[in-house]
Amino acid sequence: MQIGRILQVLYEENILEHTTIVFTSDHGEMLFDHSLFRKALPYQGSIRIPLLMRIGKNLPGGPEQPRVCRQLAELQDLMPTFLSLAGGQPDFAMDGLDLTAYLRQPEAEGRQLLFGEHAYGALSSQFVVTGHDKLVWFSQSGRFQYFDLAADPREEHDLFGQPERTARIETLRQALTDHLRDRPEGYVQDGCLTAGRTPVDSLPILQEYAAGRNES
Repeated sequence: MQIGRILQVLYEENILEHTTIVFTSDHGEMLFDHSLFRKALPYQGSIRIPLLMRIGKNLPGGPEQPRVCRQLAELQDLMPTFLSLAGGQPDFAMDGLDLTAYLRQPEAEGRQLLFGEHAYGALSSQFVVTGHDKLVWFSQSGRFQYFDLAADPREEHDLFGQPERTARIETLRQALTDHLRDRPEGYVQDGCLTAGRTPVDSLPILQEYAAGRNES
């Protein structure tokens, strides 16, 4: 009901077609997927969020008809996307991607990998997900899981350790290792992922780490 009231005011003020409206969330909910609940877990029920956008007709990139884009996206993409729609450019490096290229070309080439993490005690995790599969690393126990999301979207079959998946799993493990290589926790030692490191959840430390990556 509140969304309708907002849209009504935008319409009455004659600014609806000059406005971009985004419906999203900061996290999903397990809702007893895998007999689990809440968030902070590396499974699709927890990490997938809605991302619905209505681009005003008077803004650059306003689509002529509804489109569905299946490219990987994350919340960091919203800021560069908003800047682009407003005709601006960032004056500093950002990790997010400008999504406006997909408004008219949903099949345009996008990111191939997306990394995520949760600090959650003994179940703290790091993961890398693609458009069709996912590798999960539980950073405290060292346990891995691998899911073929294209064939198994509910993640009911952990394929880690199956010989025919070895090459693909190693590719994703190396990508995750490279991503975590310089993290302050010391997740990577002697070129290998190392379990038992305490996750750092201090925002200033992680911001300093991100700034260093952007400058390199």
